[in-house]
Amino acid sequence: MDLMEFNGENWTEEVLKTDLPVLVDFRLPGEVPNELEDKLLEELQSHWGSLVRVGILDGENCPEVAETYRISDFPTLTLFYGGEIYYTTWGWGRVRRMITFCLKVSREVPQKVWN
Repeated sequence: MDLMEFNGENWTEEVLKTDLPVLVDFRLPGEVPNELEDKLLEELQSHWGSLVRVGILDGENCPEVAETYRISDFPTLTLFYGGEIYYTTWGWGRVRRMITFCLKVSREVPQKVWN
């Protein structure tokens, strides 16, 4: 399953105006953990299915979006819901722990993560 790719052109429609929760991985290209993180994010997407959007935003190619949300450390994982930031964590270790937590919580009812 491919992760969504967010950018300046689709940000408003795909992240801010959707009724779904959206998990965004703000990252920089070429970071070593990206492949491992992608596998975890893809696993989350497969568990949540159509209940959540999961994707990445390249902070180097879309600095205006990252700056809007004061994202300066990469990777930063942010959960948007209703167009607002619901949760944010940064750094590879913290991002991995948050994803792992979401997987554990979401086995049966994905909404538990943001309700």
